[in-house]
Amino acid sequence: MTRALALPVLALAGSFGLFGAEITVPRLEAFTRGAKNGDDFVLSSVAEADLAVEGGYKYSAYLGFSFSSGDLERLMARGNLNIDHLTAAPTDSEFNDLVDELEDRLNRRTTLGLRVIKATAREPLGLPLELSYFLGKADTFASGDDFVNYFGTAPLSSDFRGFMYFPDGIGGDITNQYHGIHQVNGTGLSLALTRSEKVIPMGYFYQDLGFTDAGGNFEAGHYSGDLRLLVNSRPLRLEFFGGLSFHRGGENIYRGGLLAHLAAEAGAELFIQAGVPGWRQGEDFDMDHLFFLLEPRIRFGFFAVRTTFFYRPLWYLQRENKTEQGKADINVKLIFGNLDESQFEFGLEGTGGLQTAGMDDRYFYVSPFLSMVSSGLRWDTKLRIDPFEYDNIGEMFELFMGIRTAY
Repeated sequence: MTRALALPVLALAGSFGLFGAEITVPRLEAFTRGAKNGDDFVLSSVAEADLAVEGGYKYSAYLGFSFSSGDLERLMARGNLNIDHLTAAPTDSEFNDLVDELEDRLNRRTTLGLRVIKATAREPLGLPLELSYFLGKADTFASGDDFVNYFGTAPLSSDFRGFMYFPDGIGGDITNQYHGIHQVNGTGLSLALTRSEKVIPMGYFYQDLGFTDAGGNFEAGHYSGDLRLLVNSRPLRLEFFGGLSFHRGGENIYRGGLLAHLAAEAGAELFIQAGVPGWRQGEDFDMDHLFFLLEPRIRFGFFAVRTTFFYRPLWYLQRENKTEQGKADINVKLIFGNLDESQFEFGLEGTGGLQTAGMDDRYFYVSPFLSMVSSGLRWDTKLRIDPFEYDNIGEMFELFMGIRTAY
């Protein structure tokens, strides 16, 4: 599958290159986790990459790829599945071993997947609009990333997201990560009014790919619509969104939320994400439907402190995740240095959490970390220590390494 995708991508890139289009990689992320597995110390990795084709200001095409497994090492180590011809009927033990091997290879297969295709026309017919056609996982709401894309601000998103903090993913699915409050996933159109340099309203309408039947198969014919507003007015930056997913059975899904970033001149900041990623019509509404992240930040020259409180939602990305119900996380990060100025920082963070529905899922980690920016890439390394595993030294430590684009 990797080769099958690579060939048309290279052909597309070559055809655009003939007409003077610029090909860039706006997003590249790769993370590796090292932990003890049995008697061995094992590394496992995840990666995502985006390819953008820019044809000047007027149009652009965007392709996003991801690896659909959290164990890329298997992709590098395993070739095609080869099975030796049997010369005799297998014993029950040999048959069971073969079935186990096939199941392991199928469940842990690692393939390159096309995540999104997006084409954008700016100022069509001379109008102050931005029209986009998309297929797949497109824009993310209330993450903070689009303030950089539309207004050219400095990054304001929280670092408390993704593989470095949620290495097991959401509900054990490593490819499903917290990033913003909602993400558009479907086939449709979006329209943005770009007349103002400080306020951008946006609308989306699409066939939603997030609907599945009881067997996990995609159900076509379900549509969603969202309205969104970005406000860039320093010292306060705001984003609002609201949406509705229409279900043929009448159980519509409602969502909405906001992002707020307040920056004071004295080095203090406040970052908030609050909303409801999904509430199904007819269900009782309670606190478990909330997505809430509060992050005050303060800097004293070379030293900074970030404290993050995150309450996880029961419903996220059109999916109900019972294992996340009632979970809350607190992260306190002590930072020495400044990535924006010196392109280097290090420090110590403490991360703890509990599940309000049951105290058996609590955790606490202490993690020294080191980050730097070089040649357009941000490098992150941290050692996560579980002090409650003091009686088993091998289980105490996990190593995390990662790179991501930082233009």
